[in-house]
Amino acid sequence: QAIFITAGLAAIIVGGVYLYSLGTFTFPDNYAFPIVSLNTDYIISLTIYLAGGFWLVFFFHGCNHFITCSAVSIWYFNHESHHDLGAPFGDSIARLIRYHPGSVAITSLVNGVFYIVKILGHILSFEAGENDHGLTLVCLKFLQCVFCIFKW
Repeated sequence: QAIFITAGLAAIIVGGVYLYSLGTFTFPDNYAFPIVSLNTDYIISLTIYLAGGFWLVFFFHGCNHFITCSAVSIWYFNHESHHDLGAPFGDSIARLIRYHPGSVAITSLVNGVFYIVKILGHILSFEAGENDHGLTLVCLKFLQCVFCIFKW
């Protein structure tokens, strides 16, 4: 899992930097760092690329959880029967590929959406200051509590 997720994150970074580099670079007043202007097509393609890449990382993670849970359930429900269990890991992979790729894909999509919303909630809560309205602070704290339920 670590190899697939690391490779997926590396591909997301490399592809994201490439898509970002397609924009127009300008150096106003001889600044050291450029201002990058992206047109709408590049922004849409970058958004779709990042969303698809993160969904793929969540899919690999979901496949790992499915295989582990399936192998444990095969062992747990058959270990007292004193017969050969076969290959619980191999059977779990076959079950994932044959019966449940859609289930894992939809679940990873839902987990990815909740994870992104959770990150956005954390970002927004850091920007809330003491001068903000009390209702704003309460809503942001409520969002943090709700999305603490959804762990990755």
